[in-house]
Amino acid sequence: MGFSVHLNVQFKFYNLPFVLLLIFIFTRKVDGSGLVQTPEVKMITWYVLDVPFVLLVIVQVVWGIIIKKQR
Repeated sequence: MGFSVHLNVQFKFYNLPFVLLLIFIFTRKVDGSGLVQTPEVKMITWYVLDVPFVLLVIVQVVWGIIIKKQR
């Protein structure tokens, strides 16, 4: 039970910044350098944002499984 509760809190904690960054990416018209954001550029930015979040979730799940097996 403790492991599933930890994962639930963890996913809520990591999803909030991810969702906020996605909203920011898809609602802005111009980026910091003054470049107009086309749908293609927004999708590339989204893919770049996905990589660290997916890696973070994978590491957290694997770490949780290792901790659960040690108990």
